[in-house]
Amino acid sequence: MGDSEAKRLLVAEWMQHSSKDLETASKLLRVDGWPSAIAFHCQQAAEKALKALLIWHEVEFRKTHDLTELMEACQALPNVDVSAINDADILSAFAVETRYPGPTVPVTRDEAEQAIANAKQVIEWIQSYLPSDVL
Repeated sequence: MGDSEAKRLLVAEWMQHSSKDLETASKLLRVDGWPSAIAFHCQQAAEKALKALLIWHEVEFRKTHDLTELMEACQALPNVDVSAINDADILSAFAVETRYPGPTVPVTRDEAEQAIANAKQVIEWIQSYLPSDVL
């Protein structure tokens, strides 16, 4: 894909979707929304930001919601250190498990608040590795 305008636009779109998911989670928290939905949007925000960084570096990835897998792919990039976002992998549990009925433990408000903090940390970390014109 190269450092083309198309790549810049694609990465910008992934980052916009990431930011919108985080914004949605924050708004839901303010209105005392459903903690599981908040956590889901946080996972989505982090996932999309990680994928944006991989796209920027032209690294292919499989369709996955596993943030640990995406973080490992990012760690393999030159001059990238994921240690600052190691706690983000806990968001992976909110991708699917909390979205369907079944034997899961409900997400608490405290966990939802922590999920927002984790997602925000991931987005800010990703932003530090991307050019400002794609943010």
